[in-house]
Amino acid sequence: MTARVAAVALALAAAACTTLALQPVSTAESPDEAAPATAGWSPRRLPQPVVDGVAQLRLQSDVAGSLGDVESCLVVDGPPGRLVDIAGATALIPASTIKILTAIGALLVLPQDFRFVTEVRADGTVDGGSVDRLVLVGGGDPLLGTPEWITARAVDPDTAGTAVTPLVALVDALVDRGVRDISGGVVGVAPRWSIEPAYLQSWPTSYRTNAIGPVVSLTVDGGFRAGQPASAPPLLAAEELTRLLRERGVTVGEPTVGERVPDGPVLASVESVALPEVLAEMLAVSDNLAAEVIVREIAAAAGGSSTADGVAVIREQLSALGLPVDGLLQVDGSGLSRENRVPCALLIEALERTARADLAPVRAGLAVAGERGTLAERLGGTALAGALTAKTGTLPGVSGLAGFLEVGPPLRFALLANGDFGEAGALPLRERVVETIARYPDAPPADALVPVPATASP
Repeated sequence: MTARVAAVALALAAAACTTLALQPVSTAESPDEAAPATAGWSPRRLPQPVVDGVAQLRLQSDVAGSLGDVESCLVVDGPPGRLVDIAGATALIPASTIKILTAIGALLVLPQDFRFVTEVRADGTVDGGSVDRLVLVGGGDPLLGTPEWITARAVDPDTAGTAVTPLVALVDALVDRGVRDISGGVVGVAPRWSIEPAYLQSWPTSYRTNAIGPVVSLTVDGGFRAGQPASAPPLLAAEELTRLLRERGVTVGEPTVGERVPDGPVLASVESVALPEVLAEMLAVSDNLAAEVIVREIAAAAGGSSTADGVAVIREQLSALGLPVDGLLQVDGSGLSRENRVPCALLIEALERTARADLAPVRAGLAVAGERGTLAERLGGTALAGALTAKTGTLPGVSGLAGFLEVGPPLRFALLANGDFGEAGALPLRERVVETIARYPDAPPADALVPVPATASP
């Protein structure tokens, strides 16, 4: 125990002694009412609140040591209430922990049964199994993927078990309808949010090569081809649908890109999973494309058309929940922008609101240590495996973790650290802090907090 913790423990004990000493003393005079053999209270019988106070002080001291000298905020709540508040109101770069706020905004604005829908429409004459041209109309689905992409996700620990939308479902539906010849080919059209660029100006250029594909309303495989972002995602989608149709024996002309959605009949369509499962994928995997698409859908639902409109709606919704939004600066849904600022106090209060039934999908969708999402390969084989449920946040110089711990008493926490470290340094920093939090309540037994009374000489 540190000298500071010991001193405060003794002060708490002294206060307890004083309180108990001031209680009325029995004035019973009956000889039958024998006095107790020992005092009713002794320093070695400390009240539990004193022991709890020592555990809290030790936690505060230990986590401060774990954080070191990086700029950080940390808030921890437990059954007794607020256990730790280190610069909780300080707004820092949150990285992907901001996706918690994006998910809450989505659940408050979009219907629970919201689904992305991708359609194939006929353009021109439909004569038996022949169609002049097919138009693949994007509905914004960030999870639309080829069989190869879906297979790769299934074997990657970070993405295994998360939702996808199979592009091949459109092929199956068209073949089942008897389509055998598409002379004019497949045209990819992305009609939604076309007013906004595919990348936000505040995103560093380097993030556009691996962190997120172009944000457009028609894309497959996350907007990447062979590890590189597609220059024209709607064309990529048309090309992949063409390939899959040809593999099924359908004659198809060359794929192209268009801007017009025809009035022709819908020959096939595929829906994404419902909103809670889309959010679960976004949170667990930390899917940047899904987060940005969802912000634009929030904007559209409120009559807007841009990311700025969407994050403004999220702020309004968070404020209506009674959350402390004064320090919030949100410029995107994913957390890729280094202009974002979020206080730990806001994150932990947002997590507290996930106890509401309508916001429960947020907690249910978080990554789990040693099991799911971005924590699937972290902390396995430790006491935190299966007991830590959290949203990670990682950028160069940014480490974030916010969620729930159930190693001992149930705890809720939010951590953000900004400093001079790379992404590789971000992981051990936050894991060191959360392992420290998980030791709570780590206090000596009550009889160790006060010296043992001297034994009288015979």
